[in-house]
Amino acid sequence: MFMGFIVILISLSCAVFAEGISWALIYRTDEYQKLKKSVDYLQSKLDKTKENAAPINEQKKKDKKMNTLDDQLKGKNKDLTMIRFKSTMMSAVTFFTVFGILSNMFDGIVVAKLPFHPIPLIRGVTHRGLPGNDFTDCSFMFIYVLCSISIKQSVQRFFGFTPPKAPSLFAPPTQDE
Repeated sequence: MFMGFIVILISLSCAVFAEGISWALIYRTDEYQKLKKSVDYLQSKLDKTKENAAPINEQKKKDKKMNTLDDQLKGKNKDLTMIRFKSTMMSAVTFFTVFGILSNMFDGIVVAKLPFHPIPLIRGVTHRGLPGNDFTDCSFMFIYVLCSISIKQSVQRFFGFTPPKAPSLFAPPTQDE
């Protein structure tokens, strides 16, 4: 159905617009750039410290240095997260505004036909606002939500706005631990 493609294009446009605003107000500022470089530097320094093997008599010194670097990195990541929070809020406002507009435009209109019968848990999203009991009919909401989530991440990667990777809680332990 043609209407499904329109919803996808609107979602893509919304994501590009939100990231453009974020770039203009956040990512291009000197404060953000300095903080990002600082986080990258501290992360590389911490990684190098972890890789280098230390003799047993210098292990405490190495552990203390790693803890200091880790604390500094956590502080810088916290500051970076606070700056990125503004971007997240602006994106949320943009997506919710567009959602309200699309809700009025596509109320009661089938925008796609699903090739499966959705499980009852998600029928409320896939069939929201549509008349009838044919649950393979898809409302704009399902497509818009899926596209907003996936397209936003892709647009961020394309423009290079992805946040620095934080250490994983589920990472396998290293030999030092």
